[in-house]
Amino acid sequence: MVEDFSDDILAAWAERRRMHARVTATPSTRGGLAAVKNYLQPLVDSGAFLPATVSRKHGITLAHHYVAAVTGASWNQVHDFATRRGLRALAARWPGLSPMQVPVTGRIEGRPWREFMDYEETPILVRHLATAAAIVILYLTGMRPQEARSLRSGCCPDPQPNPDGSMPRHLIRAHHYKNVRDSDGHHISAGEERAVPWVAITPS
Repeated sequence: MVEDFSDDILAAWAERRRMHARVTATPSTRGGLAAVKNYLQPLVDSGAFLPATVSRKHGITLAHHYVAAVTGASWNQVHDFATRRGLRALAARWPGLSPMQVPVTGRIEGRPWREFMDYEETPILVRHLATAAAIVILYLTGMRPQEARSLRSGCCPDPQPNPDGSMPRHLIRAHHYKNVRDSDGHHISAGEERAVPWVAITPS
């Protein structure tokens, strides 16, 4: 997950955020409404699957944000069109996927690990990636979960070769929290950087 798929997942997450921001900033226009109709109506007429998502309130429903992003329409225009055509119930009956234009580079036995990166699935993949990264960090260092959660980008730079050409271990600059107190003896909830860094091997 970390070594082979992280580039695809992070690229998909960046693209999803870009698409979501675009929808938030898009006003309602006549062209947007026409684009929504031209995108959704052929799917409905042909009985094809509709881009779907899972809503806490409505269950399986039309993926409004995704449709708005790929059509250049506003969220309200997608919502209004879907409401008039009863597409929420139709999407629940025929739920489809939400592919993004993100290259898939990860491989399993030489073959792409998936056909495309999916807009609605990306948050789940990000959580899986975070979990996998945490497992790798914890088992290679022995640090506490709280310490691992506080790590920041750049805390583990690539080691420089020794004069004899050998490579030293990775050093991780982390914070610790247990028994960290100020001059008055009060516990410091933010912790402090460890005087001695964590030493870890290269994952393999």
